[in-house]
Amino acid sequence: MAKRFTADEQSQARRLRAEGKRLQDIAKVMGRSLSGVWVQVTEIKKASVASDPWQPRPDRLQDHEREKIAVGLGRGESLTSIAKELGRSPSTVTREVAANGGRPQGRQARARTLGRTGHHLARRALVAQGDLGAVD
Repeated sequence: MAKRFTADEQSQARRLRAEGKRLQDIAKVMGRSLSGVWVQVTEIKKASVASDPWQPRPDRLQDHEREKIAVGLGRGESLTSIAKELGRSPSTVTREVAANGGRPQGRQARARTLGRTGHHLARRALVAQGDLGAVD
């Protein structure tokens, strides 16, 4: 079984890696196996990543922007006007809406779609609920 890295060896491996040394070179200088050095360097990396909360890239939509898109869709605004309000490209807003199921449809719009595709029973059910006028 291989001897564990001491605290000094861990800091030496970390320092050499920060200087841009290759793992093979670090292993040779320290008299350790490549895999042993790799484990030490990646454990250090994992520990530093775990302490930082994840942040999306700046060009990605933020949660507050997604909320504004939802509110704008609820008001019936165009995707272009929502994009202008956010200072984003219309294609960015369009992709976000498409990725999340598209624009919300009311019962009448859904019934028209169903009527065009031959789903007359579903349309009749909406008429029976009193949400629509008579069937064409």
